[in-house]
Amino acid sequence: MGMRCQNLVGYVGVAFAASLAACASCTASPCTVENSTDFYIPNQGPSATTSSAAECCALCRGGVPSPVLPPGPRYTPYYTWQQGSPGSCYCKASTGERRHGSGVTSGSCGPPPPTPPPTPRTPNYHGCVSAAARALPYCDMVRPLAERVAWLVANLTLAEKVSRMYSCVDTCDTCSCPVPRLGMPAFAYLLEANTAVAAVCLGPERCATVFPGPLGLGGSFNRSMWAQKGAVLGREVRAFNNHGGTRGLGPMTGLAAFGPNINLVRDPRFGRNSELPGEDPYLNGHYAVAMAGGMTARDPAGHPLALAYLKHFAAYSRETNRGHDTYAISAFDFGESYLPQYEVGMKVQSQ
Repeated sequence: MGMRCQNLVGYVGVAFAASLAACASCTASPCTVENSTDFYIPNQGPSATTSSAAECCALCRGGVPSPVLPPGPRYTPYYTWQQGSPGSCYCKASTGERRHGSGVTSGSCGPPPPTPPPTPRTPNYHGCVSAAARALPYCDMVRPLAERVAWLVANLTLAEKVSRMYSCVDTCDTCSCPVPRLGMPAFAYLLEANTAVAAVCLGPERCATVFPGPLGLGGSFNRSMWAQKGAVLGREVRAFNNHGGTRGLGPMTGLAAFGPNINLVRDPRFGRNSELPGEDPYLNGHYAVAMAGGMTARDPAGHPLALAYLKHFAAYSRETNRGHDTYAISAFDFGESYLPQYEVGMKVQSQ
């Protein structure tokens, strides 16, 4: 009893040849077989009707659609099949109270099948989803991209254009307003991606990669490593966006990544020194080139992984009272210390 490759349909009086034919395709099946055995407990009504014990076992593992059971994962570890026209299939949670009976077969369904991948969903802030939007020229995928963008800009009112440039809610998310009449969704510009993608874990062991502090990476003077960091961040920004990622303090994650931070380590009292690669504009600029290059790498169709926003432009060297302070910076210092890293990063990325 319990043999893996035993005829699941034949009983006394069924030809031996039929047994072999029924067994020809069962070698890969995880189901076990105990003929003339009923797993009586738990006592229940039939889960479905099937033509064979093999089909019953497959159904209880979740491999065959059932007209009775609800859709979705249906795995149960055991089954009992009662011969009939058609036969009755019982998906069992245990093997309690084994009973002997004719025309009945029971067994184990084997280990659970692998968890299926998540159902594909529309990425966060994806446009051209509603029927109203799909009917408009800017959502016509056959048209050239420049033509679609030109149509959209021409058909936005001044107020709607302005609404795309500020946050509609009073939180640290920089989430622009939607334009319902054109089917344009809101869009969150702010997604921190300097040391990790600032997103809530999608599930157990499905969290963003956290890198060592940029000051340590900057001190390695290793452009290849900076680029690899950027590539990981870019892929994870895209992954969180594709799978409904959310931020801890704001809405869903977008594709506009705020990073790298290439301000200068000018004073040990600056509250963001741990976010910066170094104190030299040349170093910080080339750190930006490598890391942003990895983040914005394009696929064969020309789509970037993410958009890299070099921050904080410019002369941001004090965290306390930020946005309400006055800087006494000479034109020479501004041009020699505060701008060169952005010039390098922006020029290279625009090529």
